[in-house]
Amino acid sequence: FRAKGAPDVQAPLIDKAGDVDQLKLERLKADSGIQNLWRTAEIVSRTLGSQYLIGSSQWGPFTLAGHIYGVERLMRSIYKDQEAVFKVLDFTAELCYQYLASFIDAGVEIVSIADPSASGDLISRGQFEGFVLPHLKQVVTKLHQKGAFVCIHICGNITNRLDLIPETGVDLLSMDYKVDLHKAKEVLGGKIAFSGNMNPVGIMQNATPAKVIEACRSSITKTSAIPGYILMPGCDIPPGVPLENIRVMVKTACEHIYY
Repeated sequence: FRAKGAPDVQAPLIDKAGDVDQLKLERLKADSGIQNLWRTAEIVSRTLGSQYLIGSSQWGPFTLAGHIYGVERLMRSIYKDQEAVFKVLDFTAELCYQYLASFIDAGVEIVSIADPSASGDLISRGQFEGFVLPHLKQVVTKLHQKGAFVCIHICGNITNRLDLIPETGVDLLSMDYKVDLHKAKEVLGGKIAFSGNMNPVGIMQNATPAKVIEACRSSITKTSAIPGYILMPGCDIPPGVPLENIRVMVKTACEHIYY
């Protein structure tokens, strides 16, 4: 665990795809740390749910597969042992669903699936369509049946697969700063909501408030002709982002609300 930020996965949990059968999803509800998160979600939803849209997030099936099986092994298996890839993905898709479903039961109204390993910086469009898309669609469908909105975030440049995202059934796509907003508007406009893509480091952390406002207005201008765009950072913001930069981003967004 880092002093700041999310914990790191130092080693894969399994060495062979068959070992996934030894992993029991029942352990989720027995874990005290996860139980505490669900209780926290219930308290926050009960206290603030009438004023704010309360959400929670989890890694997506493909990224979880890399955590459990090892990213390098997962990449090799895409070429050499696709059956192993699907076996691990079947497990991680159900893991993703069960984790988020309990947050919905606790009162959360929107859940976010972060699948950075599905990025165009790591896998091709064809690999995304063959391995990632079916499992995302499965998870999104089941989460919708629970009554929640679903957001997907994928890091990196996903321009060449933007047209595939609506096939997942997702309500909102969160995009990295590497994705061109003009192209996103052209492909996604009128189909699903899309958001982003302020550079979390180059703009949000390192720029002045004035530059943040300028970047916000630029993004809003690029997308203003079509409804459904939400201004937000292109990924998690670092712990060192100045609070004033967050404030001016929110203020600028509120000054340019279109319906």
